[in-house]
Amino acid sequence: MKVQFIYVDIGTYYYPSTHHGLASIFSVLKSHGHLVSLYHIKREPSRNEILKVIQREQPDLVAFSATTNQIRYVEQWSKWIKHELTIPIICGGIHATLCPEEVIDFDGIDIICRGEGEYPMLELANNWQQGGDDISNIKNLWFKKGGVVLKNDLRPLLSALDDLPYPDYDLFDCAQILKDRKGDFTVIASRGCPFSCSNCCNHALRETYRGKGRYFRVRSVDNVLEQIELLTKKYPIRSVNFADDVFALSREWALEFCEKYPRRFDLKFRCNVRADTVDEELLENLKRANCAEISMGVETGNEWLRMKVLHRKCQINRSSMSLMLHINWG
Repeated sequence: MKVQFIYVDIGTYYYPSTHHGLASIFSVLKSHGHLVSLYHIKREPSRNEILKVIQREQPDLVAFSATTNQIRYVEQWSKWIKHELTIPIICGGIHATLCPEEVIDFDGIDIICRGEGEYPMLELANNWQQGGDDISNIKNLWFKKGGVVLKNDLRPLLSALDDLPYPDYDLFDCAQILKDRKGDFTVIASRGCPFSCSNCCNHALRETYRGKGRYFRVRSVDNVLEQIELLTKKYPIRSVNFADDVFALSREWALEFCEKYPRRFDLKFRCNVRADTVDEELLENLKRANCAEISMGVETGNEWLRMKVLHRKCQINRSSMSLMLHINWG
């Protein structure tokens, strides 16, 4: 079976970049013999451009992924495709997960995938390749049938991330992305975040997945390092950017990483931390491991605003913050 993915990447903060969720789905599908192609949309296309790609690739399924600020494109483009072709269309991603009623109501969308998409997409592809048409047992999927929306339950969160094949980034224009980002390549070591900051979607996702397993999960250090080694052999990577919401959330994991990373790589890396998850020892270890830059939210000094409005319930370690300001990360 062939799946044509359409990734809406217009004006995003991290552009130009890859998409880790899609890369993981590509890898799972390809490892089971399915064909995948990608239309990575970086500027608004015309109706004819969209249709030309679909007609050229001749997929069995079109799969959209988009965030909330770009879901309007999915609504319009799926309608264009559906008007011309009878091909089934599915939409996944954060907006489809948190606002499923809205997305399944789009005229051009037949199915939505809520939550992690690797195995729902694999089961869907396997089912249709084998000639089946009943997807009522594929968890995470909502679909239209006879004018009615059928809503399958969510499956448990993936617990053993090391069991997944490494994400496949080959469908992205990695040469151009690396050129645009001066050799910086983004990877991710974990999924989820245990905090409930009101400006983020994690608290809503955690509630959606309540009772479905541990929300924050992290791959083993050795698994992450093996992936980086494979990537550096394939692409001219000059630095690594960890996209994890909070890189040093597990202190034990972070210290192990800081010990092993510089033994294998002479690449600078960047990561995100929270003020209350780091201290002098950890910061010094990150520095020695070749961390060149840390990104951290600047916390308001107004405790009421921080606690009651932003829900950033962190006790700021002022000595660590002071140390960060004085360490030369370059």
